[in-house]
Amino acid sequence: MSNDSPLLQLDGSLCRLHRDSEMLCLDHGEKMALCPPREAWEKVAQGASVSELKRIVGDDPQAKGRFFLIVGYLLRSGLLYETHLWHEKPFLRRWISHGFEPKKPQTFEGPLVLSKYAYLRNSDGLALLESPCSRARILLLQPGLESGLFAAHHAIEDPLTRLLYESGFLVQEGLTERPDQLRWEFHDLLFHVRSRPGRHHSPRRRGPESEVLPMHKEPNREACQPLSPVDLDEVEARDPTLNQVLRARASRRESSHPQFCEAQLSEFLYRTGKDEGGRRPYPSGGGRYELELYLNVRECEGIDPGLYRYSPDSHGLERYPASQRVLQQHLQFAANATGANKVPRVFLIYSAKFQRVSARYRSIVYALVLKHVGVLMQTMYLVAQAMDIPCCAIGTGPCDVEREMLNTEMEVEDAVGEFALW
Repeated sequence: MSNDSPLLQLDGSLCRLHRDSEMLCLDHGEKMALCPPREAWEKVAQGASVSELKRIVGDDPQAKGRFFLIVGYLLRSGLLYETHLWHEKPFLRRWISHGFEPKKPQTFEGPLVLSKYAYLRNSDGLALLESPCSRARILLLQPGLESGLFAAHHAIEDPLTRLLYESGFLVQEGLTERPDQLRWEFHDLLFHVRSRPGRHHSPRRRGPESEVLPMHKEPNREACQPLSPVDLDEVEARDPTLNQVLRARASRRESSHPQFCEAQLSEFLYRTGKDEGGRRPYPSGGGRYELELYLNVRECEGIDPGLYRYSPDSHGLERYPASQRVLQQHLQFAANATGANKVPRVFLIYSAKFQRVSARYRSIVYALVLKHVGVLMQTMYLVAQAMDIPCCAIGTGPCDVEREMLNTEMEVEDAVGEFALW
């Protein structure tokens, strides 16, 4: 086995050295002052081994301590990476995050295999290996290395096997994961880890806000139906207290009322989704308000059955073309999903215009959208309870059917939640 030492190198795609007056700084969106010696940092910018950096820094314990304290911080912040060599040729790069501790080699009864949570993706033509269970990510620099990842690994002395194991990508065959990890689906664990800070270096916010979709869609005026005005003073006079509503709130899937009318739907939508100067009844991160409400109306006195979009600025319904076959299929899904086999009178779809959120945020976009879905669902539950309208949130929806109904592209706007009224 070659004993080539890894090189430490600044990630030029994220940061650069910058001379500010007489001080050397690292510019990574914010300026960070670097302690001397300047020559050592210039070497790090190009790639240097630890032994070479120690020689440049010298034997002064305080200078050495300050320098490598900053190096460790940059390494765990993702601004510095390790380039590992095999016979003096680079064969992989490794980024680590805060809390990374190499797994110690041990004796195994069987071969090592790739963790079921590890995944490969393309990064500028090279294979990037990541896992929600690892605090490291590895970029394979030599073509063909990725094919060996899926074979059984027997020799921990092999440099690739050793690095994969100590980085948390390999586990013993037959004992593939810890019992608590086995309860996680791959996509759930990955989503959880990547939408929380700590195990990755993706920023949560963008720089200057990019072009953003408008909060309100431009409606087709000819297809719009104004909804009845809502008298909030009258609403407040008859509403139960918040504590009463919270204590009584429940999912109900069958109505004891003979009819449901346009005035009730108008009040429900006004109290849950009406836009007042860029603000709605539920909170939204950064004031994004990316959620759109679509209604599959089966039975509502004063409104023809069909598909509608709620216009939160004008408080009206915009009719959308949709086939009766698809609408019935959609309603039946709600009935089946609740287990009560009762078709709702109105089935609401929450649809997200993702670019409204991604213009400001990055790694937390979908997590934020789902938080917004949750607070909107609770708002609807409370208003429906106050109005004595049976309702139930639906755990998931028929995505392809809803995409056909709304005529949207998944990457631009897609259904993210469902709510039914009886």
